[in-house]
Amino acid sequence: MFENYRLRRQQILFEISQYRKARNILESLPEFAKDEDENEWNALGTGKAVYSEADIETMQQQATSLYYKNPIASGIIETIVNFTVGKDAKIIALDEDPKVQAYWEKFYRVNKFDMKSKEIVRRSTRDGECFIRFFEPKEEGGVQKIRFVEPSEIKDWSGTYSYGIETDPDDVEKIKNYHRVFKKNIGKGDYSTTQEKEIIPTDEIIHPKIRVDSNVKRGVSFFVGIAGYITKYKGWLDDRIVLNKIRTMFNLIGKATGGAPLSDLEGKFSDVTGKTATGGTPKKQMAKTGSILLTRGVEWDFKALKINAADTKDDGRAILLMIVAGTNLAEYMVTGDASNANYASTMVSESPAVKAFEAWQDTFEKVFKEIYRKVINYGIDEGDLPEKSKKTITTFDKEKGEEVSKTEPIDTNRDCQVDFPILIHRDLKDEVEALQIARMNKWISDRTATGKLGYDYKEEQEQLEKEEALANKNTEKEKAAEKINAEEE
Repeated sequence: MFENYRLRRQQILFEISQYRKARNILESLPEFAKDEDENEWNALGTGKAVYSEADIETMQQQATSLYYKNPIASGIIETIVNFTVGKDAKIIALDEDPKVQAYWEKFYRVNKFDMKSKEIVRRSTRDGECFIRFFEPKEEGGVQKIRFVEPSEIKDWSGTYSYGIETDPDDVEKIKNYHRVFKKNIGKGDYSTTQEKEIIPTDEIIHPKIRVDSNVKRGVSFFVGIAGYITKYKGWLDDRIVLNKIRTMFNLIGKATGGAPLSDLEGKFSDVTGKTATGGTPKKQMAKTGSILLTRGVEWDFKALKINAADTKDDGRAILLMIVAGTNLAEYMVTGDASNANYASTMVSESPAVKAFEAWQDTFEKVFKEIYRKVINYGIDEGDLPEKSKKTITTFDKEKGEEVSKTEPIDTNRDCQVDFPILIHRDLKDEVEALQIARMNKWISDRTATGKLGYDYKEEQEQLEKEEALANKNTEKEKAAEKINAEEE
């Protein structure tokens, strides 16, 4: 027993020494053998629990660079955007007064919120956060405008408040002000050479952040943890391309076995019709496809490529699976390749992705509702919307055997309903029937059902009215024509 222990100990010591040798070899590799893209993602792969202010800025710069340079990186972010928001997220006022919905729709049009909503998701996932700022309207009776403040500009020039965010000393989640440092736009694409400083009150900023705890001031990019594998996959693919080029550079090799092969080939490629103007050496031309070469002393060998692609394809897929594991998406959503998945396995693999998209929708639903609430509050404060509204209450009168509706005054409702499109349409007929049953049982409204199917309720109602009016007009024309025909007969 003691002998077995001694042998095992020697084996462990030998493995440790081999590991140290391998590590020393890797550390002493020349620059050409190291990851040339490492500087482009190292801050995204540090795995720190808390990032410093300098780390945050570097991380966001690298995340932006990765998004624009790497197709897998941009594909991941755009997939999250497309499945979370889809074509459009319908935001519906819960107040019964149509003025409230009309006021929101005006804000929606002025700020192109259909595109802004997608940008909020894109910026938040790519950079880990985004800063949405509200501006007073310049015109009388106008609505607020929203613009994005670059995360790199949120910093405190005095060094008093960490990450440029001033909070209550006793409560880090209670934000007082945002401190901004920026270069002022002086027109014609030029910016001031001096740094401008600004303190932005918290009621002018909405700051969604992801992948951090609530007591952490700044968000963390979605690329953290997977950026290294994304760039390594690109490096693996680039290496395969280089190898293929090298191995296809010379695929025809001639072996000299004796004689004078060069003299035998002289004149075989001469272009007798292409003499030079001075009557000098004739021009040369390539042989036609399918030509036969006969010569002494040369043995021609067509070499097989032997790129061994099959030996390394599993290595590439292993890297891709590490990326997939860090995204909670299905493999084909990251790679765009569903060739190695059948219908059953795709259904199973989509389950975590669907849950992930639902979680993203829940996250950004709160952001959209906060924006809506701020817009409606501003409209009420400016007198563009009434402070009081009404609420219809429907009850069932047992004696009369019918529903009775009455209204009561309430404060204008500042809440809204956000309808995201259905994530995955399996069977549209089944989904429509389910919505019909819910509508018949008065579990949902027509507006909600329309939004779930990805349509705009107001637009569809207006179109239905137009079509109905046109149909009635055509019917009247037909009746008038029939009457004239009858009188003529």
